Amino acid sequence: MLQYVDGFACSLNEAKDKLVIHFYQNEPIIEEDEEEIKVVKNKIASLVMDSDYAKGLVTSITEIYEEKELKASE
Repeated sequence: MLQYVDGFACSLNEAKDKLVIHFYQNEPIIEEDEEEIKVVKNKIASLVMDSDYAKGLVTSITEIYEEKELKASE
């Protein structure tokens, strides 16, 4: 199942061997009697991964975007 997210936060544990990524979705709340739109941050998912996997994720995402940018410039 796919989930839409438009925010995230990352943190490391003290030993710096585990990364936690929290994914969020910002939901606008419009009240009929108020002019201001409130935004509620809903947690969609949280992932905990070893640092080797986290570094691999960074590398994979970087390579995907570099490849896409290279194709776009051709």
